[in-house]
Amino acid sequence: MKLAIGFITYGEITAKYLPYFLLSLKNQDLDDFKIMAIDNSEEKENNNIRYLRKYNIDYEWTGENVGFARAYNRMIKQAVAAGAKYFLAINPDMIVESGAIKEMLQALDADKNLASVSPKILRWDFKNKRKTSVIDTCGIIEASPLRFFDLGQGEEDKGQYNRAEIIGPSGAAAMYRVSALEAIKEK
Repeated sequence: MKLAIGFITYGEITAKYLPYFLLSLKNQDLDDFKIMAIDNSEEKENNNIRYLRKYNIDYEWTGENVGFARAYNRMIKQAVAAGAKYFLAINPDMIVESGAIKEMLQALDADKNLASVSPKILRWDFKNKRKTSVIDTCGIIEASPLRFFDLGQGEEDKGQYNRAEIIGPSGAAAMYRVSALEAIKEK
């Protein structure tokens, strides 16, 4: 498998985003991928699970909030076991534009030295239900020793960060080379 896509749901908070998010994943032009989710809801039968079943997504209900890192570590282990080359960690309140995931895959395929990539994330206007041209993040940069920031946050997008170098991706959407994750994991 080339790509594993993983996300976390939390109670009813995330259920309202899933119809848009899952449709945007379904509309990607991808081959050889798997979508998985960890449901951190306390209730076993909840709206998150109902949406996940509709989209034939592998999911695990935890019965409690096991947290961000622990949930992603579980999904990364599943990705490794499935032989995935890449892992995309993404928040379910995102709407992924057509071709965005493929572009991230192409960047990692083209440069074997890259361990991760981050998409440009634009803010959403919830009131008018549309994407804005204001950047939320293009990834994480170090502005000065031990001071980290989201690149471009709050700026108007004029293409100025289309190929920017970052020190790491945003936790909102990050694609990792699985071999790089395996190389740095604690033994």
